[in-house]
Amino acid sequence: MGVLLGTLPIAQSAELEPLVVNANPLVNTGLQVEAKQVDLGKLLNEIALKTGIKLHYSVLPKVPVTATCVGATAKQVLECLLGGNVDMAFRYPENKVAAPGQQLNPEEVWILGSSLHGPDNAGNGCASSSAISKKLAGENDSADNTSPTLQLLRKANAKTANDRADAIANLAVNEDSENDASVRTVLEKALSDKSAQVRAQAINALAFREGEAAVSGQLQQALQDSDAGVRMMAVDNIESDRTLLQQALQDKDAGVRDLAQLKLDALSKTIKNYEN
Repeated sequence: MGVLLGTLPIAQSAELEPLVVNANPLVNTGLQVEAKQVDLGKLLNEIALKTGIKLHYSVLPKVPVTATCVGATAKQVLECLLGGNVDMAFRYPENKVAAPGQQLNPEEVWILGSSLHGPDNAGNGCASSSAISKKLAGENDSADNTSPTLQLLRKANAKTANDRADAIANLAVNEDSENDASVRTVLEKALSDKSAQVRAQAINALAFREGEAAVSGQLQQALQDSDAGVRMMAVDNIESDRTLLQQALQDKDAGVRDLAQLKLDALSKTIKNYEN
């Protein structure tokens, strides 16, 4: 795992930068995060960069996060940053054992979108609630008079995958485009994008906007995707379709199978409670 060893502990900095992430797996406080009014997406990307862990997420609240989190593993720090109500799935290295006194970091983490849809989840682990703005994804403060929806539709055709994925993620929660047929067209086109990141955002956006039942065919298609992250995103958006979840139990990826089983267990529990 690639790491960056900080030359000075965070506490010794005379003037903190808006965002500081230090990773050192050789100590029990191996991951240190200090953020001051930093966009949550930028913060997660920096953690991924410094730790070498692949972080997958869909729609994130556009919130400036102020937090100080220290932990032995990325799991501990992410739980601190995102709060206890956010669900995550982890993939750990195979055939690797932690050294005495140390804990393994995951290779990949999926932050499950369905658990981020509630109000003010992000930042609650360590951030002051007053630091969290109420701005929704998709708002635009630029001088461009073009509507936010049209700006996002243009960005969805950008050259870089990151820009396309960001546009798709914002279209998912853009209220101005709720009944815009052109948005649906763009999202369906993005399902076959050459970038797995864009495809994952596309299936999440469609399910989030239109509901699981309305996009069951697209969810089934996404479950056949060559990328495990896309398949994981599809499973994350299945809440009541037992057939699709059973299909996901046969996936070649352990993370996808585990998430599908968790969803099935939760569905069975809900049905049992309803019958009682």
